[in-house]
Amino acid sequence: TTRIAVEPYVVEIASDEKVETLVTYDELERLSIELAKAARVILIADGEKNAKELNGKDENRVGISLKTGVRTALVLQHRDDNKYNLEVLTSELEHSSMRTLRRLTGNREYESGDLKTELDKIVKNTITAYSGDFGDLSKELNKRVEARVGGLSGKDVNDVKEEIEDQYQNWMKDFLGADYKFFKGDDKFHALRYGKGAHDLVNMRTLKNKNSTSRLHNKKNNKYNLEVLTSELEHASMRTLRRLTGNREYESGDLKTELDKIVKSTITAYSGDSGDLLKELNKRVEARVGGLSGKDVNDVREEIEDQHQKWMENFLDEDYNFFKGDDKFQALRYGKGAHDLVNARSLKN
Repeated sequence: TTRIAVEPYVVEIASDEKVETLVTYDELERLSIELAKAARVILIADGEKNAKELNGKDENRVGISLKTGVRTALVLQHRDDNKYNLEVLTSELEHSSMRTLRRLTGNREYESGDLKTELDKIVKNTITAYSGDFGDLSKELNKRVEARVGGLSGKDVNDVKEEIEDQYQNWMKDFLGADYKFFKGDDKFHALRYGKGAHDLVNMRTLKNKNSTSRLHNKKNNKYNLEVLTSELEHASMRTLRRLTGNREYESGDLKTELDKIVKSTITAYSGDSGDLLKELNKRVEARVGGLSGKDVNDVREEIEDQHQKWMENFLDEDYNFFKGDDKFQALRYGKGAHDLVNARSLKN
């Protein structure tokens, strides 16, 4: 096996610039939800008016699809010197809405005469309300970001990311109310589904060390290093334990040994008869590819997400609540074991 050096965890203090970037993306995420919440109502009404049958309208992927489409447009415009174009936002919402309606109705030729007009009203009204006294989206965004940066700068960057995530989740529940169930899906999975704009937001939300996946999986030769995997689990576990206990100096003598057992036993079980993780992974991939090839790529991505959600519910069972919304990664299996171990450590100490 190719050995990859296991780097010790080093605390990275978040600079003002780093925090500003993270908070900016969080604000764009919130704005995209504000737009998508209203657009979802219009989408469902349009489908019920123009189609004989509308399947799956209460699935959370409808709201998430709308949110992610407009979020990507917002991110791209933010990068373009903060030049926000409401026509582009309306167009993106319309594109996401029509694709969703064609899927929900089963009619690839589905058309709507006044959907764009209604979505245009939503975009203008939402952006106007968001922009407040300034009447300028870019200025209001900067104001909100500046108001939040001071309370986060100077902390460990991973703690900052967790705090931003907690703030975001609390805001979602307060803002969405009864509609929260339509937007609480596997948010981080959209790196795979929606490309670069979402990928950067996914990176912002991940709680793992930014180099963990690349160090685990050497893309050049597909070699997997279990020591690196154990090391990353230990870093994440210790960070979590220090946060849960409120003790920044928290230490555990045998946690790494227990996590090492979890990693080895889980990978062994996953690898099956071949005893080789790469071979088993390839085998599982090949077994699923045939049923997905040849379809619209967006339908394929949604089908994969549906499969993932069902697998999560079946595998995790009563532990599902601890992982919904966690990022899509096969390590969910050892994550479950590590979750139980971290909780046990926290209670014992």
